[in-house]
Amino acid sequence: MAKVIPFRGILYDPNKVPDLKAVITPPHDVISEREQQEYYKAHPQNMIRLILGKVNPEDTEYDNRYTRAATFFRTWIDQGILKKDKEPAFYVAEIDYRLDGGLRTRFAFIALVGLESFEKGIIRPHEKTFSATNADRLKLMEASRANFSPIFSLFSDPDNVILGSLRAAIQGLQPDLDFEDLTGARHRLWRVTDQ
Repeated sequence: MAKVIPFRGILYDPNKVPDLKAVITPPHDVISEREQQEYYKAHPQNMIRLILGKVNPEDTEYDNRYTRAATFFRTWIDQGILKKDKEPAFYVAEIDYRLDGGLRTRFAFIALVGLESFEKGIIRPHEKTFSATNADRLKLMEASRANFSPIFSLFSDPDNVILGSLRAAIQGLQPDLDFEDLTGARHRLWRVTDQ
């Protein structure tokens, strides 16, 4: 069985960044160069600087998109732009979006998952990953000592035990974050703790 545990997330402080729409981006691998430029212009603390920084011709081993991302990350924490939660939590996320004219909802949770060798069959690999993308993300994690993009995973819950428990935990609660992104999708996030 996979080991799934809560963790202390690092989120934008809404007192310092009240308009989350201006600082979030889609995943790095769907952002075009034109969109990258737009995200850079949108806000000085836009997530683009962490997940898909610009490559400069004068980049070196010690000054490059990864080291700059690490510097932005540490600076934003030092300035209180990003704040680490005081206690470990599971983060329940609900995203409402439009697809083919209909409203869809993605319900998920964010947690730490223990690493296991694929041979054990506890965690299964993605069927199509690309070496260049894996190397790029590894360089970013090594430089920043953080993972800015959660890994999507699927799990079997035929009796709705896990998702039912998470829905029950947030029932009647106001989300900790509630905003629309630039595509019009509505994002809500709840912290679920032992408290």
